[in-house]
Amino acid sequence: LRTVLELLDRAIERDPSFARAWQGMAVLRGYYFVALDYPMPDALVLAERDARAALALEPSLSASHGTLGFINACRGNWIEAETEFAIALASITDDPEIHLVHAVYVAQSVGHISRAADEVESACRLTPLAPLYALNVAAQKILAGDYAEALQWIESAIANGIPRGIGLVLDMLADVAEHQGRHADAMRCM
Repeated sequence: LRTVLELLDRAIERDPSFARAWQGMAVLRGYYFVALDYPMPDALVLAERDARAALALEPSLSASHGTLGFINACRGNWIEAETEFAIALASITDDPEIHLVHAVYVAQSVGHISRAADEVESACRLTPLAPLYALNVAAQKILAGDYAEALQWIESAIANGIPRGIGLVLDMLADVAEHQGRHADAMRCM
């Protein structure tokens, strides 16, 4: 991630009017550094600055609006977050990343679990072989209490390349097994 950040920084040094490089910086700082808990001081402040710089140069960049939506959600500014995501999705309705981030960071966060699950599933249909999307659907199904369907999505993610042995997958498998009364299977996942 730091290498990508350096490359984007060099692109902006060469051409400060390169809106998509600014957008890339915003997305990287916002989604990846914050969402993945990768340490970076002032990541949200810098992501917002970069997103606004990108939009000043090219107002139609939907990912920059999506990033601003994410930033507002992280700050608990739900109306502003929803507004930015609506702008992003109005220009590109089939962007799976924007749907996924909206579902997880806005819909789910404000208690719209069914809506979040539907939106994550919709994003997954746009990228059916993306294993992280399938895991996000599984997470939504777990939240909704649909453990049988969650297990199907976890297995789909594994079939498409997510290693069965990573912590997140094992935690999800254990959670599903526990709720299905398969306690021995849950213990094996620990």
